[in-house]
Amino acid sequence: MTSSDPRTALDTLRPQGFGGKASRVRDPLVEPLWVGIRALAAIDGPTATLTDERGEAIDGLERIAIALGAANLTNGLIIDGFVTKQAIHDAGGIYAGTTDIPSVGRLIGQSMVGVRRNRAEEAAKAIEEARAAKIFGPNDEVSFVAIDLLWLDGESILDA
Repeated sequence: MTSSDPRTALDTLRPQGFGGKASRVRDPLVEPLWVGIRALAAIDGPTATLTDERGEAIDGLERIAIALGAANLTNGLIIDGFVTKQAIHDAGGIYAGTTDIPSVGRLIGQSMVGVRRNRAEEAAKAIEEARAAKIFGPNDEVSFVAIDLLWLDGESILDA
């Protein structure tokens, strides 16, 4: 990739899919599993262009595009990341536990018999939560979480 324009270079890139051989990674870094839309952002000047996994422009993210452009201190770059509602804005944390507190009798019963799980219901709930994470309403706080730098100042930094 020898183009000096990150928006032109963006046309040739797609986010890397999940999976692969973990043994090929020499020094792995474990990242959170962000939920939302996987995106690439080409930044050169006052705004950014964001594309999804198919290379199509993501509309409705003007505030993020302007913020990425304002933060840019380079001649152009492309970053891989997620557009997500999941990122914490107030540093207050997110409670991921359950609000269902079992009674003493139920705790004793669970310790003797175990807990019966409805895996089909859990899977359906997970699918619905993943689907909802990719839909942004007009009042939703949305962030771009950068996870990788792909291109900087006219040069690809990807391994060939």
